[in-house]
Amino acid sequence: MLDKVKQTDPEIYELIEAEIQRQKRGLEMIPSENHTSQAVLDALGSRLTDKYSEGYPGKRYYAGNQVIDKIENLAINRAKKAFSVPHANVQVYSGSPANTAVYLAVCELGDKVMGLDLPDGGHLTHGWKINISGRYFKRVPYHVKEDGYIDFDEIRALAREHKPKL
Repeated sequence: MLDKVKQTDPEIYELIEAEIQRQKRGLEMIPSENHTSQAVLDALGSRLTDKYSEGYPGKRYYAGNQVIDKIENLAINRAKKAFSVPHANVQVYSGSPANTAVYLAVCELGDKVMGLDLPDGGHLTHGWKINISGRYFKRVPYHVKEDGYIDFDEIRALAREHKPKL
């Protein structure tokens, strides 16, 4: 799979392999760092990464987006079907705005949200005080145990006690 990288830059290849092994030994709880399927890795490593496609399907700022438009329209239609909604935007550029969109779609201001505490490996958008999620919603953090594993008993107890919306 990484033969070209191994031939071109063995040092980078070894570092990629080290990261692969690190990921195999643990479970990342930050969604953007969780396991990516081989199909997604293949798509991300395709020529699609060579294309700049600012704007919306049929209304791009740059030429040559006919295929990208078809892909984005397919994603839009799949999202609309999956969520039974009349409209969808699939252009979120990072996890933070994506998380904020979910918070604002699912929760009301002041609702309780539960997430892994930042010092334990969580994310700023899981209710941390400097993020909008920590300002608009009541944070219910959970933690990992001394051994680094998630404390499912704590999660269950906190969820029952606080009944977070998300």
